[in-house]
Amino acid sequence: MQIVKTKGHLIYSANQGAPSHACLGKCQKVWWPDDVPSDLAILASPACPQCGGTLTSDIPKGHYSVISNDAGALKKGGATITNAGLNLGK
Repeated sequence: MQIVKTKGHLIYSANQGAPSHACLGKCQKVWWPDDVPSDLAILASPACPQCGGTLTSDIPKGHYSVISNDAGALKKGGATITNAGLNLGK
C-alpha cells in the first residue's frame, strides 16, 4: 500500500508505482491505469472520474508526492481496506 499526496488529497492505494494520470481540474487527484476507463471515447476526450476536469497522462512535475511506499493495509472501523482507489474501468 502506498500513500500519495496531492493538493487537497491523501490517496491510499494498493497500486504499485507511479500514477498514470492526473486531474488538472478542481480536484487535482492522481489516478492509476485500473482507475480510469480505457475505452476510446474516454481517451479521445479524457475527463477526471471525480470532478470532470481535464485528465492528463503527462503529469506535471510536483503534482503529487509519495508519502509512503510501504504503508500496509488501511484499517477503518474494523474493516481492512486494501485499495482505496476507484476501479471505474472494470
